[in-house]
Amino acid sequence: CGARGARDHHDVVLGQLASSRLLAGSRIKRWWMAPNWPRWPRDVPIETQFLLVELGAREGFALLVPVVDGALRATLYGTAARRGASDLSREALSLRAESGDEDVQSDRMARALYVVAGQDPFELLERGFRELAEELGTFRVRREKPVPPLLDKFGWCTWDAFYSSVRPAGVTAGLQSLADGGTPARFLILDDGWQSVRVPAFDIPWNREEGPYSPDMHTLHLPGISVNMSDIPNLSGVTLSGEVGVLTSAADAVSPLIAWLHKTVGGLYARYVEHAHPRAWTVRVWAFLTRTVLRNTFLDFFHKFTDFSKRLTSFRANAKFENNRFSFGDFIGEIKSAYGLDLVYCWHALPGYWGGVSLDSNETTFLEPTLHRPRPTAFVKEMEPSISWDPSCLGGIGAVSPARAGDMYRGMHDYLMNSGVDGVKVDAQAGAGPLGAGFGGGPTSVRKVTKSLEASVSEHFGPEHCINCMCHSNENFFNYQKTNMIRASDDFYPRDLPSQTWHIAAVAYNSVFLGEICFPDWDMFHSDHPAAAMHAAARALGGCAVYTSDGPTKHNFDLLRKLAFPDGSVPIASQPGRPTGDCLFQDPTRDGFAFKIWNKNQCGGGVVGAFNLQGSAWDRKMRRYAFLNHPTGTSIGQVSPRDVWPRGPHGAKAEGEATHYAAWCHNLQELRLLNTHEHLTFVIEPREFEVVTMHPVTDLGAGGGRGPLWAPIGLVNMFNSGATILSHETQSNTRGRGGAAAAHLKFMGPGSFVGWASQSPKSVEVRNPSSKGDPCRIPFSFHPDSGKLEFQVQPQQQQQTPPHSGSGGEGKESGGGGGGGGDSSTGGDDAAALVSSTVFTVRW
Repeated sequence: CGARGARDHHDVVLGQLASSRLLAGSRIKRWWMAPNWPRWPRDVPIETQFLLVELGAREGFALLVPVVDGALRATLYGTAARRGASDLSREALSLRAESGDEDVQSDRMARALYVVAGQDPFELLERGFRELAEELGTFRVRREKPVPPLLDKFGWCTWDAFYSSVRPAGVTAGLQSLADGGTPARFLILDDGWQSVRVPAFDIPWNREEGPYSPDMHTLHLPGISVNMSDIPNLSGVTLSGEVGVLTSAADAVSPLIAWLHKTVGGLYARYVEHAHPRAWTVRVWAFLTRTVLRNTFLDFFHKFTDFSKRLTSFRANAKFENNRFSFGDFIGEIKSAYGLDLVYCWHALPGYWGGVSLDSNETTFLEPTLHRPRPTAFVKEMEPSISWDPSCLGGIGAVSPARAGDMYRGMHDYLMNSGVDGVKVDAQAGAGPLGAGFGGGPTSVRKVTKSLEASVSEHFGPEHCINCMCHSNENFFNYQKTNMIRASDDFYPRDLPSQTWHIAAVAYNSVFLGEICFPDWDMFHSDHPAAAMHAAARALGGCAVYTSDGPTKHNFDLLRKLAFPDGSVPIASQPGRPTGDCLFQDPTRDGFAFKIWNKNQCGGGVVGAFNLQGSAWDRKMRRYAFLNHPTGTSIGQVSPRDVWPRGPHGAKAEGEATHYAAWCHNLQELRLLNTHEHLTFVIEPREFEVVTMHPVTDLGAGGGRGPLWAPIGLVNMFNSGATILSHETQSNTRGRGGAAAAHLKFMGPGSFVGWASQSPKSVEVRNPSSKGDPCRIPFSFHPDSGKLEFQVQPQQQQQTPPHSGSGGEGKESGGGGGGGGDSSTGGDDAAALVSSTVFTVRW
């Protein structure tokens, strides 16, 4: 696109779209994107980075992606009610292209908006992102990059268990607690709290014994909030959206100025600033006050009670994790050996730490850091006004120039690699764009920094060993050439109840777009939480790493055993979990329907989860998670094979399409047979769900007739039963050994197998390839009314059982019931190895 005259930003009116069904991926914070369903194109939010449009019932879909090219990044927005918009442009969709630096100006952008159309939205997304990656050359799609090894392992993250107060004893206690419960962690994310950091020397006094902040201060007063400091030793993990206000101490230590600030300025913020329109005069006045008379008060608050103003002083771990008694490498080696960890990742921020790198530490001066204040763009400040009074803008960041960023990452990663660490989680990435002013602008600066990060990660750990986080600016994710995991939404906030249902919706809808670039990371969750089951079920369908952040002994092991086997392995779906086609253009928090996530499993099956997410969402006007005003009740969910295997254009039948599907309902514990047009209907209570595993029915008869019909479900003690099947091969009744129809299966771990069959098998046999002799037969049961075949998958099947006789009744039930079915005398790793190498054969 071209413009008249060189400027640092340009606005272009694109025109109108004849559609009222849209899905927008738009930023809600500097760090995060979230879905939005605009009524019309004119209502598209600012900072929209993806737009999927339904063109009509038989006209297909269009994908619009504003891109990053050269020194400019583009985003979309609707011009309704924007000041200065003409009558025509008020109804239109517009594009903004900007550099993020007043000194970086341009009069043209060679590539600004990518548009592609197609009949199938998911095929369109795959093709569109592949073509865009080839055109830009700055990123690669998920399918072309190495698969992260975290995906099939159960993990634990220290963040919500300890926040930045984490210590070695807490880490070992958390790992031991999970192992004791039978769901051992196979990977660990050591989150914030291990690095060497300190508060910078601001031009304000720092003395806890003097001034208005005395040692006997016990209450922290934010506007409208009082926090008992004995309950929260620091504010790590507390959502700070700008409501940092005035601190008060004991009554005899409060100065008249502080008292006035608390009553007047604090009240002003709570009433007129916190949720005011971004351009309101009260917001502008507050921003001015925080830069002037309130600046020192705010900075003092930040560096006493949060980590956000601290800066990195050394690449080495802090004294909690490394001292004269043991090294960081000793600690990593000990926990790997003691708890069987395959992988340990460590957290760090893109600028080194939240506040960057220390300007005066002897160990970081070689990086030549400078004090640099971010300059957010106008749209970012409109989206998140509190960015103007956060610690980075008020106190600045110790910024390492893009030219020296590689030295910083190599220094950090070399230390971690030599300590036995296997990878990193890199936070605060979207903060790099506003830091680009003075370094060539956001797009140019972020491109260089990300290239340096990926180069160091690849050199030290391998590109598959990196979790990209807080990175939902297109400046960031359109530069992921090598790394292949991206946090797909805002955090899991255990104490923020309105955010629970929205978290699931946001991850799934964001994965529609981000899932084409990287594998989505759904974040940690708590297994002992009011919304735990819903979070667990969604992650089982997400095609993602599954990990908790439970505090030691604070677990729901019955729930965790539906996610992880005793050896810590996790059955995972084969692609990112995304909304079903009929949910793409509907708001699952308001529209009264059950929200559905679909996925496929590696052996031909599929899975759909139906969730009631009604009642709370991100409020773009109030800029917080909030409960909605309308009453929350049950929702109706309808699950069909079409959710996983949709028809072709205009309802055409796909080649090789099955006519029937077996469907297993996890919560109801029911098996159903569906034709291609049938659906299951569920009434779902708020924050509840149902998971349906489906598999196409195969005819094992000669030439497709007169043989048994067959569909395996999997181990039904797990949420995603179908993903527990490692391999599935069939033979018809005219080929193979003895000409008998048979199905051969391998499984991930112990449990209760269920499959559907049109007639009872003659036997179920078990053979371990490492053992000699004939296979042994095991008990099974068959229910002719439902077609349900059941048997237990055990780690050791040694005792031969007489074959099942007859095909119309029930066979002998196997031991172990419907639980894990494992042999308690066999360790988790040994049991899993025995099971995964064992072939189970169903013969008719």
